[in-house]
Amino acid sequence: MDKYQKYLMNMARSYFAYINEKEKNIVKCYTNDKIMITQDEDITVGGYFLYIANKSFERVFAIKGEQQIALKAEFDPIMSSKSSGEQRRFFLPLSFDNRIESIKIVFNNNLADDLIIPVIYVEANKEKYYAKVAQEQNAKLLAKAQIKHSTGADLVNIYFQPCCDTYAKTEIELYLANGNFSRPSSMCVTFFTPQLLGGQVEQLIGKYVIEDGSLFKSISGLAKRVYGYKVRQFDAKGKILCESDFAFFSIK
Repeated sequence: MDKYQKYLMNMARSYFAYINEKEKNIVKCYTNDKIMITQDEDITVGGYFLYIANKSFERVFAIKGEQQIALKAEFDPIMSSKSSGEQRRFFLPLSFDNRIESIKIVFNNNLADDLIIPVIYVEANKEKYYAKVAQEQNAKLLAKAQIKHSTGADLVNIYFQPCCDTYAKTEIELYLANGNFSRPSSMCVTFFTPQLLGGQVEQLIGKYVIEDGSLFKSISGLAKRVYGYKVRQFDAKGKILCESDFAFFSIK
């Protein structure tokens, strides 16, 4: 960028910015002589709009390969005011699936040479997005599964509901576990009953598959100690629909 281009680019009441169709918040995007478009963490958001405003710009083009596409101009609601009058800005729809390479600025009255500004696309972390979607879906289905348990003298009953219409079977894994118990304060040692707060699993001791239409599993013959269990539900093709975290119980 030469000194004439730099002077015109730095004129007051100008900006480079974009919005996406989800957030609608305007984001300034001109830095280090580049236009930077950052993808929303929700990668399914497809619509982005670039806005360019500067009184010294006569025309603006998007460059893609050999193509030069003229940007349309519209009323600028940001810079227009009673004192400055109506301003205009150039705008362009953008997409991470159909990218332009750069923007060409043509200055009024050829006060400076045309300026080419690269457009840089910063992609979101796709793996992080898909992991988040899977986690949210798992939590939604677990809420419908309503997994809970009750204990007896030497047994545990684990209850559940189908998590969705494609449900076919439930699998329960039972583990020996070390328990984390609440501790008494110095004021109530005499009447204190420890409560199981959680635990760490040690060893798998049983795996149970329920696919006969039952919505609970009773496991008996358990010694007095702490256990943990995990529940998974599957569709008819064996695909996991939802999977619980470990839950813990004690036989007293």
